[in-house]
Amino acid sequence: MLSLVVTQDVLLESQGTAHAAQSSDLFGIGLGTVAVIIGLWMLLRCKWTVAPNFNGRTD
Repeated sequence: MLSLVVTQDVLLESQGTAHAAQSSDLFGIGLGTVAVIIGLWMLLRCKWTVAPNFNGRTD
């Protein structure tokens, strides 16, 4: 994920874009937020599943 942000920043800087660092910062913040949301969703999804009994049934 970091490599995406750094690559975007380098490409924008090489083209002489005025606000390359700021747009790359926002892109990194967005990617980080998405990663945290997906991680929390996966964590909570595991807690919500019903574990089967030792005889294999889920009732």
